[in-house]
Amino acid sequence: MRAALSLMLSVLALGGLAACVLPGVRAEPTGAQDFTSLCAGCHGASGRGDGSLANNLSPQSADLTRLSARNGGAFPGTRVMSKIWG
Repeated sequence: MRAALSLMLSVLALGGLAACVLPGVRAEPTGAQDFTSLCAGCHGASGRGDGSLANNLSPQSADLTRLSARNGGAFPGTRVMSKIWG
């Protein structure tokens, strides 16, 4: 009886692990994918503020390529994230 229970638990655990790596299951998006889908419309693919929606915005979209230069060479990650998450 104990061997059968152990075998059944092993099969269930293996099934659970297999479900975690099934083909077609999407991984978390990368930062680049997030930028393309959420930011590039306004900031443009290159981050220069020239996206397809930029002309409809007031104030104009920021040129993200100059953030580090305007902050002593360091990317202001905390400030950027506070703007994004509001």
